Amino acid sequence: MKIMRPALSITILLLLCAFTTPTLAQSADLSGTWLLKDKDTSHKITLQSKGNGWTTKSGSKAELILNPAGLRNQWVGNLKLAENHDVKASLKGGASLEVTDLKSQQSWTLTRSK
Repeated sequence: MKIMRPALSITILLLLCAFTTPTLAQSADLSGTWLLKDKDTSHKITLQSKGNGWTTKSGSKAELILNPAGLRNQWVGNLKLAENHDVKASLKGGASLEVTDLKSQQSWTLTRSK
């Protein structure tokens, strides 16, 4: 029985690490205004935190909702322009956010607006 106690302690410690790592991995701050340009138009999107994800402030013609994907600086969510797109997003160098449609693989790059 004495041998089982250290093994139990190690197991509990590993479980705690496993459950807290995805939460701690989402460290990037996406709040602020981002500029989305494509071949047809450009949109300013202002993101604010909502729970552990990000959402567009009201009043924008383009809407972006992102939730953690479990990996550092990567999210999944929805981009609404003329139509809805299920997307994945990843932060590139802190100043740009690459958003890719999961079905069509169409891609948009959002840059931080000054």
